[in-house]
Amino acid sequence: MSNHEIDPSELDPSTISNLDQKETDFNNHRDQFVEQYGFDHECRCGQDYTEGNTTEVTACFVQLSFDALAACARMKETIEDLEAELDGPDTLENGEA
Repeated sequence: MSNHEIDPSELDPSTISNLDQKETDFNNHRDQFVEQYGFDHECRCGQDYTEGNTTEVTACFVQLSFDALAACARMKETIEDLEAELDGPDTLENGEA
């Protein structure tokens, strides 16, 4: 990620406000993100935009990111299901095979 020097007068106040609100909303519900995807993330979109820590990406890359998160959520759910099966009533811990 590159840091671009941005003239503060070029920053769109409505974009800053929108990103700051989304950042706050996300960070207030980080536990839901961790529950769904299995890893933590601290959103700093508003801060990054204000500091010029931005980059351009293709729509394909954005879709790839969404697809990867969806895959993480599915895999996490599968792992939890398998763990629940292993911890079920017919486990070796209970003396049954």
